Amino acid sequence: MPGAMIIESMAQLGGVLVEASMREQGRHDLHALLVTVDRAKFRHQVRAGDKMELECHGIVVHEDGGQVRAMARVDGKLVAEAELAFAFARVTNPKLLARRREVLNIWLTGSAEEP
Repeated sequence: MPGAMIIESMAQLGGVLVEASMREQGRHDLHALLVTVDRAKFRHQVRAGDKMELECHGIVVHEDGGQVRAMARVDGKLVAEAELAFAFARVTNPKLLARRREVLNIWLTGSAEEP
């Protein structure tokens, strides 16, 4: 699996994490955008058929953006890691807000329904 795809998967999870953190503070109008990738290390190859498990830990989140530390593992073995920084863009379109809320609920709860 190309390194860019591994970073993309970690960024998607990290973006959901920082957005969820802001939702906890009542900010449902913010969309996370990946702005930097720091300290990226690719330790082992990920091959077809491997099950890659992702893990993200929040470093800092505030109204301007956030930063996470992300790791990817295969069979418990660390294959990649990076620190990812996000900026927030404000979303004001009601239809887009509703769709994003639905997608985030699926990611966070497994259901499109509001918790």
